[in-house]
Amino acid sequence: MPKVGLFWGHKGELYHHSVDVESGEDDGSFVNGRYDHVDYWPLLEQRHRHLRVYDYEEIPRGRVIFIKDQKRYRIMCDRTLMAPLYLGLIREVFDLHEEETEVLQDMHYTTDPDALAAIFGGVEDEEPW
Repeated sequence: MPKVGLFWGHKGELYHHSVDVESGEDDGSFVNGRYDHVDYWPLLEQRHRHLRVYDYEEIPRGRVIFIKDQKRYRIMCDRTLMAPLYLGLIREVFDLHEEETEVLQDMHYTTDPDALAAIFGGVEDEEPW
């Protein structure tokens, strides 16, 4: 059964949380996993102590959703996870067939410093006063 949820790719490993699409969160248009990255990260850190030195945003990440009207799965991720190694792991872990899956780079998940600067206008953190 295909799955939906979230993932991180780090040093050739895939860390994830997934649920069968039938058990996912249905918002009417698509089905998503049950966690957001920020909420699941502490649980992941408990299981994988070597990840504790990172913030959840520092490791390339993404998610798999099911688009109901298209009857297709969408992998949305940092572009570094679009490499064959990671796409293969994602498809295997989430039990996805290539012909029913689309892959999209999603800037929301980027870890690229230049892309982040472009998104946030290159402004460094400033004091609020």
